[in-house]
Amino acid sequence: MPRTLHILPWDRPLLERAVAFLAAGWGGGGALDLSDRLIVVPTRQAGRRLREALAVHAAERGGAVLAPRVLVPEQILDLAQPADLAGASRAQVLLAWAEVLRTARLEDLRELFPLDPPERDFAWALRLAGEMTRLQAALAEGGLRFAAVAPRAGDGFAEARRWAQLAQLEREVEARLAAQGVAAQAAVALATANRVAMLEHSVYSVITPEGCASILWKDAKKTREASEALKLTAQDLQGVGVIERVFAEPEDFQTLCAQLK
Repeated sequence: MPRTLHILPWDRPLLERAVAFLAAGWGGGGALDLSDRLIVVPTRQAGRRLREALAVHAAERGGAVLAPRVLVPEQILDLAQPADLAGASRAQVLLAWAEVLRTARLEDLRELFPLDPPERDFAWALRLAGEMTRLQAALAEGGLRFAAVAPRAGDGFAEARRWAQLAQLEREVEARLAAQGVAAQAAVALATANRVAMLEHSVYSVITPEGCASILWKDAKKTREASEALKLTAQDLQGVGVIERVFAEPEDFQTLCAQLK
C-alpha cells in the first residue's frame, strides 16, 4: 500500500491541527467515522486528549465521532511482532513477576519491603506483580525501564537504592522469561524493525551472563554456560534468525559509517 507523508504546520497547537487533519472533508452532522483509522501517539495521556478533542469537535458541529483505534508505541508489538522473536504474553509476565516476588530474599530488598508481609502467598505475589507491570507500563511511555530511573534523576537521588532493587527484580523476571524462550516486551521492542543488524563483536541480550547465571544456577561463576544459553553474540543471533546482518568492524570509522549506510 502506498504511503503519503503529511507534515502538519506549527502555526496552531498540534492537537488542534491533528483534529482538523483527521476531520478534513467532514461537513458536520451525522457521524465522523474514524473507526478504520489506526493512530499511534507517544503516551496514553496523549491518546485520551486526542479522543476527547475529536469528541468535542464533532459535538460542536452537531455530530458524534466513531473513534479511531489509538495505540502507544509498545502496543504495536501486538499487531506486528517478529515471528522469530516471541514476546511474552501479559499472563506470562505476571506469572514471572509473581514467582520472582514469591521466592525473592526480602532481607536483601529492604528498601522495597521494610517489613515482611503477613502472608507471603501467591495471591500477595500476583497482586504485587500487577502493580509492577503497571509501573513498567507507565515508565515505558517515557522510554524508561527501572534501571534507568536513578541515573536519569541524577546524583543525590533519595530513592536510588529502591530503584536499584526494582531493577534487580526486573532483571530476574527477564531471565525467567528468557528461560521460557520468550522475551519481555521492552526487549522485543528493541528488535522490532524491518531489518536488525549488529557489529561483529557486539552482543545483544535481555540480561548479562553474570545476572543470568546468578538467577538460574544461583552461581555467578557459570557465566560461560549462561553465555552459551543466551546466544548473545552477533553470529549466534544471525544463525537463529533474530538479526539479518553482521557488519565487520574496520579500524577506519568512516569505512564503518559507509557500511552502515
